[in-house]
Amino acid sequence: MSKHIPSELLNLVFLEIYNDRFLLYNLKIHYLYNCLLVNRFWCKNVVSLLWSLVFAFSLKKKSSKTRAVIIDTCLKFINKEQQTDLLKSGIHVDVAPSLFKYPSFIKDIKFEALLLNVRDWIFLRHPSEVDRNLILRILLEVLAEYGSNLDCFVSDHLSLDLSSIAIRERLPLNELTILGNKNIKNIFSHVNELWIGGRSLENPFISVITNICHNVVRNYDHIV
Repeated sequence: MSKHIPSELLNLVFLEIYNDRFLLYNLKIHYLYNCLLVNRFWCKNVVSLLWSLVFAFSLKKKSSKTRAVIIDTCLKFINKEQQTDLLKSGIHVDVAPSLFKYPSFIKDIKFEALLLNVRDWIFLRHPSEVDRNLILRILLEVLAEYGSNLDCFVSDHLSLDLSSIAIRERLPLNELTILGNKNIKNIFSHVNELWIGGRSLENPFISVITNICHNVVRNYDHIV
């Protein structure tokens, strides 16, 4: 008989904690953090849950420092070619080994949240002018290389309360086209839930998304 509770059951318990609408966000994280300290098996299951949603969290629930640390962690997995590309731009990142392959756990992405994580990383780590598209491309390539297969993709500034003009100006539409790069688009091949709205309904994004998402079961869109 297995000494461990099956992962499926553990994940259901952890999801109940995470989805409990009566718990404050900080308490949820506190309880889940305590769970990951039980043993390595529990740790892996908690970490996989938290990282599956790391770019799906509400922006109000994470500080700029936390968002930058998430990007730090993902960039630990860059290959030598990507490292060279960053060094050419004067960017050095720590590629020390990690306990888990964190990028492989990511299942849901709100694209605007991902962009703002990148923005905060640049602001805190490299205040001088840095090509954000370079960081975004390499980050998405890392997800592809480590087998991240997204279940849900969202591109809609309203879903993140990003309705202010100032925020929208920091999210150029041309960044959406990076999703169609040959080294990136495979992570979208299994997306079955797609939410699009606002500026994401404009071309060329619609053209890109229809070429990379072939298994969408549920699609939600609205024009704003």
